[in-house]
Amino acid sequence: MPNKKKTDKEKQDSFIRFGVTESTKKKIEKYAKEDDKSLSEFIREVISENFRRIEHPELFYQEKTNQINPAILEQLTLNTKKILELQEQTNQRIRIAEDIENTKLLIKQEYEKLRKKGLIDDFSKEADDISNLLKGHKSLTPEQIEKMTNKEIDAEKATLILQIDNRFKLNVTTGRYELR
Repeated sequence: MPNKKKTDKEKQDSFIRFGVTESTKKKIEKYAKEDDKSLSEFIREVISENFRRIEHPELFYQEKTNQINPAILEQLTLNTKKILELQEQTNQRIRIAEDIENTKLLIKQEYEKLRKKGLIDDFSKEADDISNLLKGHKSLTPEQIEKMTNKEIDAEKATLILQIDNRFKLNVTTGRYELR
């Protein structure tokens, strides 16, 4: 009755007989035992690995020993450095955006205090005007708002209104204000 042990594997029906020195045989036995494999399995894996190196030479640098191609390692190093630089830029932009939000919150709190004390005007009409402008445009700077309102709302007042009114948000990438 044939051996049905290898149902998932290709049938091993060809044999190659070759000789090795006693020291090489001992090495093969040692490494096969360390990998918990039979001598045949271990030798097949070594041959398969060498086939892979021959079939994909771009992954390996062939000299006295087989090792990963230094050009690929250099490219990986450069890519890793670039990724780290981009991550640091992203983190810096996040910190800037958080600082802007914190500043905006402080400005809004201070405005509310001054408005309650009657020391500063209520800018609800101006805020509505800015909102209407932004409905017609995707985004604007405070200077553009000043020009479009014929200086009825100057750039400083526009900046304050844009900071304190929740209808508006700053696009930190463009430095322009938009409707939320």
